[in-house]
Amino acid sequence: MCGLLCCRNCEYAGSEYGIKYPINPKKLLKMGPAWLTQALRAAGTISDRVSVKKIELKTPDGAGLLSELAFIEITYNTTPPKTSGHLAYNQKIADLTLPTNAVVKFAPMLLKTRATVDVFELIKTEFTFYNTVMREMVPFVVPKVFYADMNFRSNNACMVLEKVKGEFRDQLEQPATIEDARIIVTKMAQLGAKWNGPVKSNYDEVQFCPAANGPVASLIPPEAGKHKKKVFGKSLAGTGWTYEIPEQYAELFDDMVANGDDWLNFAASNPATLGVCHGDTRLDNFFFYTADDGNVDCGMLDFQMLSRSDITTDLAWFLGTSCSPEFQAKYDEELFDLYLAELGKAGGPVIEKGTEERAMWEESYSLGFTFLAFKCIIGAGGIDVKQPKAVPLCDMLLKSMMSMVERRNVCETYMKFRAGDLIAQKKYPWIAKKFGQRFTKLKGYKAPSAAGEKVTQIGSFVGAASTGGPPKIGQITLV
Repeated sequence: MCGLLCCRNCEYAGSEYGIKYPINPKKLLKMGPAWLTQALRAAGTISDRVSVKKIELKTPDGAGLLSELAFIEITYNTTPPKTSGHLAYNQKIADLTLPTNAVVKFAPMLLKTRATVDVFELIKTEFTFYNTVMREMVPFVVPKVFYADMNFRSNNACMVLEKVKGEFRDQLEQPATIEDARIIVTKMAQLGAKWNGPVKSNYDEVQFCPAANGPVASLIPPEAGKHKKKVFGKSLAGTGWTYEIPEQYAELFDDMVANGDDWLNFAASNPATLGVCHGDTRLDNFFFYTADDGNVDCGMLDFQMLSRSDITTDLAWFLGTSCSPEFQAKYDEELFDLYLAELGKAGGPVIEKGTEERAMWEESYSLGFTFLAFKCIIGAGGIDVKQPKAVPLCDMLLKSMMSMVERRNVCETYMKFRAGDLIAQKKYPWIAKKFGQRFTKLKGYKAPSAAGEKVTQIGSFVGAASTGGPPKIGQITLV
């Protein structure tokens, strides 16, 4: 039976340290200080002179929608160093920095949630992030790792992470201020620049991040289609829904679902906007702290949805999920300008206003909302009304996302994409050829005027696309 269907309850040894580990908070309490001592020693977090004396555990309410969390306080027993002098002094200093608070993250046990997490390999992605060099390379503060292990047969994981010191925002209770947003957007731009382009996005340290057009992501458009009737017909579980679906978006929705793979291929291949995305840049996943220079800065959490895709989708997801329509109307343009400016400062492309390149980035940014809206629709359609604040949160996500769909003329941009008239499609025609995208003019589409439409084939890459093929270095295709 186990060979056909895994119940996820087996306690296999982890792939990293070869020891068994708890798969939920109850098992953590049962395995207790003896297990945590073994785990922290195996990971090099504590020495053999140190053992865990006591664990106090608290399970937070409503935290961890795609995982199970526990907050723990740890007390230790220590034995005096057997050495003397400078070495003994260093060991005593190390004893003063032992982690006394931690967040323990597990794969979710709820069957419905677990199915989603396993299909999209969310726990595996986050586990790999915390266990590889990429964690040290991101341009922002992330939690320290005290222990992390996973078994790839059961897909159960246990990650003991630093409980970061900082302020969190509840996007329902404490919406983002413009000061918060500027800090967040700057960090997103720095991440976008770090691995921007077909060369950097293929560096070894980010190969574990799924490509936008991988087999898992292709499940999202049809899954969104399954929830159309409930979401568009407003027959969702729970009460208090106030969102509205724009008429034009509703008319184009079936076509967007049917051709979702075309956007995924485009996002995974566009050399200009390709890079590493965090994937879940909601306000809830940032924490704010005072840096050494006295300025407020932010760090990031939750790396389950890392991907190699269009980097502007991180900005789009933040504005489309964490900012009210009123906030968007006031600051959308400012934050988009800031994102591009900080992208250039961090080593990405320098994009000037009034240029064709700027228009190309704006098109890609707007187009991304067609796919991102699918995620909000799936979330609302599969809502668990027993989760605290589930309805108001999903309602906020839909309202904010649909507001951006209208603000950014997403439907018009989508029709332009379907017709093959985007600037990037004309610069990189090999993308459509490679994946067999068929262009069509949808009802109501007005093609752009011929004036100023001439686009120079990109030539900034070695062996660039003048031959109609993807950029290459030597014989290695980078896209």
